[in-house]
Amino acid sequence: VPAPLEPAPETGAGGGAASAVNLRQVLEASADLEIRNGGELVTAWRIAIEPDAAPTIRLLDDPQEQFSGALKLSYLADDDHGLVSAAAEIRPVRVRGLDSGRETRPLVAAPEFPLSLAGGERKSGAAETIRDLTSHPWAGSEVDLVLSARDHAGQAGYSTPHRFTLPQRRFSKPLARAIVEQRRDLALDANAQLRVVDAFDALMLAPEKFIDDAKTYLGMDFARTRLIAATTDEELREVVDLLWDLALTIEDGDLSLVERALRDAQEALRRALEEGASDEEIARLTQELREAMNEYFQALAEQMRQNLQAMQPMDPNMQSMRPQDLDEMLSRIEELARTGSRDAARELLAEMQRMMENMQAGRPQMMQDGMTQEMMEALNELGEMIQRQQELMDQTHRFDQQQQNGAGEQRPGQQGQQGQQGQMTPEQLAEAL
Repeated sequence: VPAPLEPAPETGAGGGAASAVNLRQVLEASADLEIRNGGELVTAWRIAIEPDAAPTIRLLDDPQEQFSGALKLSYLADDDHGLVSAAAEIRPVRVRGLDSGRETRPLVAAPEFPLSLAGGERKSGAAETIRDLTSHPWAGSEVDLVLSARDHAGQAGYSTPHRFTLPQRRFSKPLARAIVEQRRDLALDANAQLRVVDAFDALMLAPEKFIDDAKTYLGMDFARTRLIAATTDEELREVVDLLWDLALTIEDGDLSLVERALRDAQEALRRALEEGASDEEIARLTQELREAMNEYFQALAEQMRQNLQAMQPMDPNMQSMRPQDLDEMLSRIEELARTGSRDAARELLAEMQRMMENMQAGRPQMMQDGMTQEMMEALNELGEMIQRQQELMDQTHRFDQQQQNGAGEQRPGQQGQQGQQGQMTPEQLAEAL
């Protein structure tokens, strides 16, 4: 119980003595608080101290692999006074090298990322996080997953480790798969450098069996040369990044790089909403995501143009997604964030991410078996939208020339294009893009 304090006399407005006492003390245990006037008890309180329990967090279901390869975690986090943050930590399982039996020397740190929390003041309850780790060098390896949660007092709670295999991107071309496998082995253990060089030698021994074109062969030869010359871990990490870009180029050309930029833009906006960024920052990241989606759809249309022979109509009842649907969702996300509804904005962004994942997951099958009527209509609408944008830019350019030269002639073929409607053929779509 705190020791009694003598009141400090103060002079009141009327010149009389006033008594005021401030008493501050951290209570480590329950105690009685009494106020006495001399020896006479004026009032008393019983103060009961309840210990602040550490947060708890656990998985509600096994980690799930989405169609796109993204990892979905469903979990329950709770704390008696409210949570501040939660995170997922990935721990390696393999600790011995495949070659020498020595302890492995990973070149790349294990993935670790924040988890979304439930809404409300305490942020306790069930929640889920979707994170794309398919580009991480550890993808495809066996790991232990541990979730953590922290409260306002700085206490942390941890889930029991859950062992599973990190989802990895599905490569349809054997050469791309082989390169990614060597990249993973090198990233998990720098001591595997010579073994990865041997694997490249084997792949390049008979290029006519594994390599389709000279560009791919030159890329592999460059990567092999860099790998042999690497003498530091930093140089080996650069090779790890180079091998991923090489595998993506072999698999999909430029489309995979654009797809990665799209996912990076999605993640940047999600993180900004999670961390309470300013309205200006949200608007900037939303615009960057909008531009990344436009580039993705254009690259997708170009890939389809190059595979016209595979585009046969499929089941017209299959659902597809229109570019304007995504644009409307982005505008809504920005509006929700601006009006203070950050939780709703995050939920809508997660829904848009799921829609994009479903579309990306269906792309390989679509390229093999054909394109649905709705997909063709969506791409037609995209082509028409890009045409209109191009016409506006052309008109602006002609107007500027007229202002500079006094007069100008309209280029043939420009007039009347804006009024053209109707379905575009794949060839016309490719020309528009």
